[in-house]
Amino acid sequence: MKIQIKFNDNSILTIDETDCLIPIVKTDAGSSISTFKTLEKHTHENLLPSVLDTILHCDYFCLSSNRLTAYNVKNIVSITSD
Repeated sequence: MKIQIKFNDNSILTIDETDCLIPIVKTDAGSSISTFKTLEKHTHENLLPSVLDTILHCDYFCLSSNRLTAYNVKNIVSITSD
């Protein structure tokens, strides 16, 4: 199961069930990396509910495998699953 997130610059991020999403949220002191969000495979909707639950509550996110790249949620054009 994989999720593909397409951004407005036509780049595509592929996420699978082994990835952890890390939401980056604004705080009074600046930005903060909050808790890790593991992806759960749902029976009918696959990984999509877990991904949406994470990105709907933050402005940016990164992957546990690459914390140096932050993805802007506002630049997401589409999310598809296979």
